[in-house]
Amino acid sequence: MVKKHLLLENEKEPRLIDEKRYSKEILLERVLNNYIYNTNSKRPVLIKEQQIVLKEYYDYILARGNNKATSILNRFVQLYHMSHSLDMPYSKISKKDLMGYFAGLIRSSQNSIILKQTFAKQFFTWLGRAEII
Repeated sequence: MVKKHLLLENEKEPRLIDEKRYSKEILLERVLNNYIYNTNSKRPVLIKEQQIVLKEYYDYILARGNNKATSILNRFVQLYHMSHSLDMPYSKISKKDLMGYFAGLIRSSQNSIILKQTFAKQFFTWLGRAEII
């Protein structure tokens, strides 16, 4: 375990912290700020219903444990792009909407599309809408 003395925001004295844990916290903060609540002005903001549901899913994923921060980040990057592209509440998304989204991924590799579909399937199953995948 690598520990370093770091001066964190809002602290006056450096303290010894676990660098790996700190890196994970930074990545998880990025998920919240850039892909759920989108405080990053460079990206379009998701609709409120999407933000609420994605935050609940984020909490569920964290509670399950055994996920690397990079895996969580990748999952939410993919869900963000899908959500933004579909631009409607999850309750209104149809099987046809999802098929259209995946059909439009012509520039993505086959492996990338399969990963996106896997994340979407896990998400909509969690949401109780497995029938649309």
